[in-house]
Amino acid sequence: MLIIILKTVAILVLIFIAGLTGYVVFIFLPKLKETLSTVRKVMDVEVKSAVSDLNGTIVKINEEVIPRVNKSIENLNSTATLLQETIQTEVKPITENIHEATDKLSSDVAKLGQVVDTVVEFSQVTIKKAEFCREQLIIPVIEIASFWTGIKVGFSRFFDKFGGENNE
Repeated sequence: MLIIILKTVAILVLIFIAGLTGYVVFIFLPKLKETLSTVRKVMDVEVKSAVSDLNGTIVKINEEVIPRVNKSIENLNSTATLLQETIQTEVKPITENIHEATDKLSSDVAKLGQVVDTVVEFSQVTIKKAEFCREQLIIPVIEIASFWTGIKVGFSRFFDKFGGENNE
């Protein structure tokens, strides 16, 4: 019997909750409907205003900003084209001339190196020849000069001795 009483109480609680929900719905439904209607009107006004402002901003961007951007892009394109032409007509020939000049300079430096090597070799040969001349010519000349000096001194003493005795 307890089970029947519990089932009956549960059914009564459910009926009470359903009745309370129905009462709340019927009482608050008109107020909820009014509130939703007011929210809808406010949203319509605010959203329409925001959409109108957004449309005005988009039109302003289309009329003012996009032409400026397009003009800037055209200026950039013409500047880039002019820069490319300048590079092709001015810078490229200069770099080619620089390459040619550095190649010629490298060649001239190599030739100068060969000339320096030739001069060093020539000066070494000249020094060797000068040493040869000194050894082969100057030393014998010194010896001849010394020999001649010796002969002169010898004759001088000889004549002084014999010529000096006659004078005494």
